[in-house]
Amino acid sequence: MYIKHFYIEKGVGEPLVLLHGNGEDSSYFENQIGEFSKYYRVIALDTRGHGNTPRGSAPFRIRQFADDLADFLDRIKIKKANILGFSDGANIAMCFAAKYPDRVLKLVLNGGNLDTDGIEKDVQDAIERGYRSARLLADRSEKARKKMEILGLMVTDPNISIEELEKIESETLVIAGTEDLVKKDHSEYIASQIKNATLKFVRGDHFVAKENPSEFNLVVKSFLLNKSNNIYVRKADLGHIDPIMKIYEVARQYMINTGNDKQWGMNYPSRQLIEEDIRSKHCYICIGDDEEIHCVFMLIEGKDPTYAKIDGKWLNEDPYSTIHRIASDGKYPGMFDKCIEYSKSKCNNIRIDTHEDNATMRHLIEKNGFVECGIIYTRLGDPRIAYQLTI
Repeated sequence: MYIKHFYIEKGVGEPLVLLHGNGEDSSYFENQIGEFSKYYRVIALDTRGHGNTPRGSAPFRIRQFADDLADFLDRIKIKKANILGFSDGANIAMCFAAKYPDRVLKLVLNGGNLDTDGIEKDVQDAIERGYRSARLLADRSEKARKKMEILGLMVTDPNISIEELEKIESETLVIAGTEDLVKKDHSEYIASQIKNATLKFVRGDHFVAKENPSEFNLVVKSFLLNKSNNIYVRKADLGHIDPIMKIYEVARQYMINTGNDKQWGMNYPSRQLIEEDIRSKHCYICIGDDEEIHCVFMLIEGKDPTYAKIDGKWLNEDPYSTIHRIASDGKYPGMFDKCIEYSKSKCNNIRIDTHEDNATMRHLIEKNGFVECGIIYTRLGDPRIAYQLTI
């Protein structure tokens, strides 16, 4: 049943999966991938039998594509994702969100329909004529058979029920073109039946993401990024070094004020060390909706030499990543949680350590499910409490 999907990936942060429409492929989102990758880990895939993804032997149906998406996310180790679907991609997204509600962060449905009654009659009639013609030739022509399958997705599918819509739990944006081939009242109906949905219309026809990307992208970004703690994660570059060092100044002073003057003292981490972290692509920053950097942390894959010996015992000796030098300016709540959430999206075995006197960090580490494993020692021989989280 499993197929190997072709996909394009760009950016870091929360996953954002893009699902194209009928007969298309991931290139449909050429005007979205680069823009959204500034805020998210964008994954645009070709669905079964489309683009560079093989057809396979499973049924060629919308609900099969939804199950394919679940398998795909499992294989690239993503538990939850934001999903943006266009046309049949929106229909796949609705089926997926109804069957796997706990796997969806936010949902964007662009030009989706529940059934054939949702499509303007002249458009649907043309689709059904094409489908009937292809079906007549399907036994004699492979090209006709493929065309019949593709058009069949718009004739016999998706038939999404109201009961399925009621199972969608994620915050949802229903978005369509002002001149869409999906009937206006049908888009309104979909939005009305999803308990946490909003509806927007963008100037253009069915293909607004391609033909009016500036307005489309603005509406979608406003929806996706509209959070109480609106933060996104990205890798730092050397142009960020000054605000990063200011955050470390704030963090050092906070440690001193709370009785932890030994962990970082007055000079750690040095500018040179952070520049090395950035060049090694280990340094990540958290940016708010004010476009300012509010948190910084290192996520380093591979063995940490200071973790080779421990007075205690690690949970396992499997490959791991380590979080180091995490600091916040204190202006946004939940920054540590955001860093852990991002790190968990990248790896399922994480280690971290902190000073015994850093009560705030110990509380945050333990609150996020890390298990205390023992004591490790820095290169200078200073003890640190070591933790591990295995997903």
